[in-house]
Amino acid sequence: MVKIIRSFIFIELFLISLNSWSQDLKFVHYTNEHGLPSSYVKDITQDHLGFIWIATRNAVTRFDGTQFKNYSTKNNQGQTTDIWAMSFHYAGDSSLIIQTTDNNYYSFNFAIEQFEPCEMLNSLEGNVYLNNSSRGFWVSNDNKITYFDTEKQDFLSIEEKLNFGNLGQDVDFLHVRELDKIVVAITSEGNFMVFDLKQKLQRSLAISKEINIYQIANFYLDRNNNAWITEFSNGVFKVNLTNGHTTHFSYAQTGNRHILHNFVHDVCEDEKGRIWIGTEN
Repeated sequence: MVKIIRSFIFIELFLISLNSWSQDLKFVHYTNEHGLPSSYVKDITQDHLGFIWIATRNAVTRFDGTQFKNYSTKNNQGQTTDIWAMSFHYAGDSSLIIQTTDNNYYSFNFAIEQFEPCEMLNSLEGNVYLNNSSRGFWVSNDNKITYFDTEKQDFLSIEEKLNFGNLGQDVDFLHVRELDKIVVAITSEGNFMVFDLKQKLQRSLAISKEINIYQIANFYLDRNNNAWITEFSNGVFKVNLTNGHTTHFSYAQTGNRHILHNFVHDVCEDEKGRIWIGTEN
């Protein structure tokens, strides 16, 4: 397995940790001079082999700790074409899928090391959004949520995937996330529905009225049973999925609830359980 030991800085992005963190970090700045296709980086992920994949403005590249290798694909006419990727989606079964700026999807064939059109996803109409699962992806498509099983290369309805649960009638699912066999859905009724795939259990939790469920921009689960919800230009909310306690972080807040900008691009958790928030400034 390739071991990546370097840290990366590709774009300027404000990051804050909500816990104390070590100051002895070492950063290495990679640019075009080192083989990076563009210094404008849109997304980064790591595959099961340890390689770092980077989506830049004009190419998809893979980094092995020493060198960058660019990847392209072939169109329907068999012609080689560049991939203008917007984001990566990686499932635990080693499925790597990229979403392009024109909303097409390509999956990476590890056997022949080539990106190929993902016809199942490309056949969907409207806006398509993927969220990672252990063996596939949750797919949001025009207010409809399904599950894409990468092993079977087939779609399952949310009722088929969560067949042990009581989903109710006339309930619309607005967002779904999964982490460590726990699935959390946000419904149009203003509730969290939490499904334990191991124990085959289901429970519901009311969402605080502070959160406008129709203005949710991003939705993230951490390993401490919290949901992090960002709204368009309204900061980020931390919700305890056990008791529903909600904490709002925004520019207007003071103390440890203050962040430098209300436009939050992303939230993630590192291996030490620290939460990082990327804002506009």
